[in-house]
Amino acid sequence: SWGLDETWSVAIRLRRSGDQVTVRRADGKVYFHKHELTCERQRSIKQQFRTHAAECVNNLVKFLDSAASQEVWELDVKSLPRLSGLYVRAPGRAQFEKVQRMSCASATSGAEVIIVSRSETMWQFSEEATGQVIAWTQADATEGVAAAGAPFTTTRLQLGQLGISDQQLESRGRFLEFGDVGAALAAWLSEPQGPRCKQCESSGPWQQKRVHMAASAKSSDARSDKLALYEIRLRDQEARRAAAPRTLPAMLSRMLQKLLKLEGSLPSGLLRKRQLRIGTMCS
Repeated sequence: SWGLDETWSVAIRLRRSGDQVTVRRADGKVYFHKHELTCERQRSIKQQFRTHAAECVNNLVKFLDSAASQEVWELDVKSLPRLSGLYVRAPGRAQFEKVQRMSCASATSGAEVIIVSRSETMWQFSEEATGQVIAWTQADATEGVAAAGAPFTTTRLQLGQLGISDQQLESRGRFLEFGDVGAALAAWLSEPQGPRCKQCESSGPWQQKRVHMAASAKSSDARSDKLALYEIRLRDQEARRAAAPRTLPAMLSRMLQKLLKLEGSLPSGLLRKRQLRIGTMCS
């Protein structure tokens, strides 16, 4: 299957040597082989990714340039990753807005706009497009002045709307100084785009460091073993070269000694009283 939709036109020419399939795109471009169409689609995907990546980098650069003059908060919600990220002050109805385009991997990544607004004594995390409330928390001073002025340091973040769900979300937030914004942004950009495997999910940074140290020690032991074996081989070769004969009579004597050692006696061809070529004796 070529994976064509109704906008394409297909022409099939019957031939004895094999049917010729010609497909024509809506803009008039013609393809004679499926491989041509596959390569064209791959080039189009790469070009779209380059365009999106360039736009993403420009947005991140603008954000870093403006981080010195605005308030930046970091929020991490393990059970609800769509709320995790960096938040800045926003004008208008929303008091905070999640920083968009936190990933350059996909054109749809970061398309959802999350805003944080305050309604009387309650903070609400909602989608800007639909207005649906995703999570909420109390906006009082029982958890401190920082929790009353911003919802990111709260420990009582609830899922859904007020009165509909009592599920509490495990969250962790902090205010970022200007010098910490770059490191926090780099950490979010390095997050995996897909689900983590069990091993990566259960291992913390300290465990990864320990595994890395163990792997480094193992590789260093292997390198030292290879180096020791290489040195042993060098010494053995040097000893053999030192004991090797340097003259022709000594070489012939060494060959005869090897024959006696291997066969127990010399071959009959060597015992005859006739002259032999050195090449004949070697063979």
